[in-house]
Formats: sequence, C-alpha cells, structure tokens
Amino acid sequence: MALGIVGGVVAGAALIALVMMAVLRRARRQNPEVSVLPKSLPPAKKKAAADGGKAPAKVTQRIVTPAEKRHASQAARVNTLEVPAYRVYTLEELQEATNNFGSSNLIKNSPVVKNYNGQLQDGSRVSLRCLKLKPKYSPQSLTQYMEIISKLRHRHLVSIIGHCIVEDQENPNIASSLCLLSECVTNGSLRSHLTEWRKREMLKWPQRVSAAIGVARGIQFLHDVTAPGIVHNDLSIENILLDKTLTSKISNFNLPLISTSKNGKIFSESPFATSEDNDLGSVPSTEQGDKDDIYQFGLILLEVITGKPTESPKDLDSLKTQISEAIAEDPDLLKDMADPTIRGTFAVESLSTVAEIALNCTASDTSSRPSIEDVLWNLQYSMQVQDGWASSESLSMSTRSQG
Repeated sequence: MALGIVGGVVAGAALIALVMMAVLRRARRQNPEVSVLPKSLPPAKKKAAADGGKAPAKVTQRIVTPAEKRHASQAARVNTLEVPAYRVYTLEELQEATNNFGSSNLIKNSPVVKNYNGQLQDGSRVSLRCLKLKPKYSPQSLTQYMEIISKLRHRHLVSIIGHCIVEDQENPNIASSLCLLSECVTNGSLRSHLTEWRKREMLKWPQRVSAAIGVARGIQFLHDVTAPGIVHNDLSIENILLDKTLTSKISNFNLPLISTSKNGKIFSESPFATSEDNDLGSVPSTEQGDKDDIYQFGLILLEVITGKPTESPKDLDSLKTQISEAIAEDPDLLKDMADPTIRGTFAVESLSTVAEIALNCTASDTSSRPSIEDVLWNLQYSMQVQDGWASSESLSMSTRSQG
C-alpha cells in the first residue's frame, strides 16, 4: 500500500511537470522575443509642424538580415487582414484568371506595365500588375526581394497577395517580367467620394479626416518598415482607394529593392524597367524622398478640404495664400472655402488644424515640411476636436428638443 501511494505521488508530480513544460514551450512559440514593427514614437507637440520645428527622429527597421525579417513577419501578424495568405502563382493560373490576359480584362497598357482585372478559381477578384524587369535579374536573385514584398501588409495598404516571375522565353535564366496580384478594392477612390456625388457616398468632414489619418498611417508604415524607408510613393488622390467600410488604402506604393554595396552601405534600387511616366520605374535618391511624400499628402488634404483638385501651380499658390490669410485673420473665414457638401458637419478648429497641416506639407522649402509623425499627431488632434464638437452639438440639440 505504501509503495502504491509513493508511486502515485511520483507519477502525479511527473505529469504536472510535463504539462508545465508543454505550456512554457507553447508560450515561447507564441511570444518570440522580438519587437513589433513599426516601433511607436513619442508624440510630437501639436504645433511642431506649424512652427517649422524639427521632426522627431524616426525609428526604422531594416529588412536585411534573417533576424530583422522576423520583425516584418511580426508586423504582418499584428496587422491581421482579411485577405488571402501570400503565395506564388503559376503563369497558367494568371492566364486563367485574366482570360489569357485578354483585352476585356486590361485596365492600363504601357511599355513597362500592364494592369488587369482578374478572378481566381475560388471566385475572389484580384488586381494584377505585370511589370517589365531590367535584364540583369534572374528568377533566383528575386527570391529575397519577393520575400520582403510579401511582408508589406498593413490595414492602410492595398495588400499584395502573390506573385509570378515570368522567365524570358529565349533565356530561362533571365526574368523578363514580374506579375503582382493584389486584393481588389472596388469602392472607388478617395477623389470619387469627394466629387462623384451621383455615384458615391459623399464623405462628411469626420469621414474625410478619418480617411486622411488612414493614409498618414500607411505612409508612416512605408517610411519606417525598412531602412532606407520606402519613399517616392505615388500618392495621388486617385491612388487612395476606399473599401466598403470607407477604410483608406494606398494602392500604388513604391517597391524598391534593398541592397548592400561593397562598402557595406545600404541603398535601394528598382528592379523594374523605366518609362517616361515612371510608373514603378526608377527609384530617385532616397534623400528627401519622405518629404516628397509629405508634399503629395498635403495636396490630398487640400482637396479633402475644398472638394476640388488644384489644376496648376498657380491655382495651388492662390489657394494656399487664401487659406493662410484666413487662418491669420479669422479661422471662421475658412467656412466659405470648404466644400459646400461638408458645411455644418465640422468644427472650425478641426478644419483650421487640417488646413495648417496642408500648408506646412506643401511648403516650397522641403526642410520646412513636417515629418509624418507630426502630421499624424495633428490629424488625430483635429479628430479629437471634431468629436468634442459633435458631442456638444448633440447635447445642445437634445436640450433644445426637451425644452
């Protein structure tokens, strides 16, 4: 009996130890000791951008070493998206999805890029971009590049869900083109929601600020996810798409190839052939590239405010002068400059804050343009002001109705 009791105690202790070891191993797998990309930054002061103060230093991550690639993988898990997992497609699958690259599926055709609509075997709709490559790349040399591209997942980017490397017919050791499959966002562009009031839901002021914040977060991710950051993105308002929940997504971001020179310096280049319109072609110097993105974002903000595009540099200068004078003299004057469809839906301070951001973003002197962190902070402040105003307006209406 004594031996039985002792044996039972030992067996129970061993079972408990095994269970604890299994739990610890599972915890280690689920919580690897890596930080999440992109790292959070200390909030900037609200007026830093308006006063031309120095932008806070950005924390960047390099997707170069295997350890750093795990950071991007972690970021992808944090930004969980309802899109298919990334995978490699065959040329036959793409031919089937696009009716053999038929003209009825062709959206854009240029010497270096062709855009198609497509539908996969499971019925899901996709967008397809086939880009001509520079002749120096082999299918094997693009493996690491595509691994990095597959990690570029963010709530405010149109997700790339797969690729197909097309080999040169005469020389299989050379990749002639790269086809990228992206999620299909079908609810129109941000511009269409500002101008096509007969076809689209017109965005009120809170929805416009929310869309702008989304774009800013997407830009911040692109600037911080690699070192050097992904800059010189095509941020025209037509390339900002809205999904069914009106979440804004950047559709035509840059895809640079991160390389290391012989002296150990990290730089970016484009694997794609160039054309006059430079659609995903050459990557200009990354110096001040983030400021170019900020400038384009400022143009988006101006259109969000007025509901109208600026047709020429002269029109842009005139609009900036009017806004600057209105802010200096009386912010209430901005009411008459705002898109008529949003009048009565905004707090003047919220509108003037966004207007100030737009002016600073489009400054002629690149050094005067704010960082994306300053821009994002001030946009979030504008939204807080708007929420407070909306709450007070609702309370006031409720009080009047009770009276």
